[in-house]
Amino acid sequence: MTNLEIVKEIAKGYNNLDSSIIESFSSDDIIYESQWVINSINGSKEVFSYLAHKFEIIKNSATEMHAELAYFGEEPCIVLAQGSKENPVATIRVKIEDNKIARIDICQIPHWNDTVRTNEYPN
Repeated sequence: MTNLEIVKEIAKGYNNLDSSIIESFSSDDIIYESQWVINSINGSKEVFSYLAHKFEIIKNSATEMHAELAYFGEEPCIVLAQGSKENPVATIRVKIEDNKIARIDICQIPHWNDTVRTNEYPN
């Protein structure tokens, strides 16, 4: 798979609030880092336990999650919005090594205004 195809699968996981979609493309030693989480989360078991719990909270809150394919320079990324597509809250950058997700970074820098958005929401 290409990096773009893997990033689309991550967006699909967020859009469906299904961490198993993302997990199937991750390395065992994946790192998840967020500017809103104090420490990085390391390893597949810990990362996907965290994401499954986070997605369950979002499902129970009835808040909509929208993951839009975007580009930061030549690099595919995701603009994440909550509530409505017009309410972006973060950029998701992804590092892919050997066709596996090695790292997911949830951040405000780069800001979603610095991305080229596509209006594509993989599902």
